Order: sequence, then structure tokens, then C-alpha cells
Amino acid sequence: MNQSPESPSTQEILASMLDFFAASPDEQIRTLENYYRECELHAAATQATRPPHFRATPHLHDPLVELAEALDSYTDCCTTEVYSGTSFFVGPLPKDVVLVMHELSKKVDSILLSDQKKMFAPGALRMGEWQEVRQLASNGLEKWARQRPLHELGLYELMCHVAD
Repeated sequence: MNQSPESPSTQEILASMLDFFAASPDEQIRTLENYYRECELHAAATQATRPPHFRATPHLHDPLVELAEALDSYTDCCTTEVYSGTSFFVGPLPKDVVLVMHELSKKVDSILLSDQKKMFAPGALRMGEWQEVRQLASNGLEKWARQRPLHELGLYELMCHVAD
């Protein structure tokens, strides 16, 4: 897939999401706090030049929900082959990585379909369901280790590409 230098590949986006979701709950919370600060700085810096109808932040709703939705979409579209045409896919990836990504997609999907007020509440990242997500994300990164993209996106940049 041809990408401009400014636009990360789908594999870079997936790897960056896996990095976030594989981190400890404390690290995830710190990363989200830094993201909110970066949103405030960006909003202040662009206020004078931003048309009134433009959003100042990449996210429309809860960024953790939007990130989980993106993780579900990207992991569900992992493949071992390159598809032609306009189909969205993430790949080609090694078969063992694809299998873990599909399992991760199912887990994230079940979280998204459950009680979102409970699963995305403050402190929820310490729940067992999120621990399973962390474990699967870590497993995927471990299996992908030598072939994964080296370019890592910060959460703000990542959200610019995956948020609603």
C-alpha cells in the first residue's frame, strides 16, 4: 500500500495501538493524561486560525472507546496476504500474529458490546477483561517483534488517524 511520508501505514497504526493496549494500566492512564494535555495545547495553538466548526481534538467521544473501536477494526482486518482493490486490510502479517489479532478483535468486540459505562469508567483499565486485552496485545507484539514497523506514533498522532 502506498502511503505518503506524513501518513503512517496500517501496520504502523496497528503496532502503535498494540503498544498502548499492552502497557500497564498506570502507563495507559499516564498516556491518556498526556494526550488530554496535548489536545489542550493543540487547541490553544490553533484557536486563532481554526474555523469555528472544526474540532480542536481528534476525538469526538471518549478517546479510550474510540481507540478500542479502532483496535477492534484493525485487528479484525489483519491478513497474511495483500489484497488488491479498495478493501481495508492490515497486512501482510505472519500467520501467528494474524491469529492473535483475530482473538484480540473478539475480546475487544465483547468489551465494546458489554456495559460501556462499566468497562470504560475511571479505573476500569485494571479489570480482568482489560488484562486479557493487555496479554493478547503483548502476545501479538512478541510474535511480530522482528517484522513490526519501527515507527511508533504518539497517542495524539494515533488518534488523528483512528478517531471518529
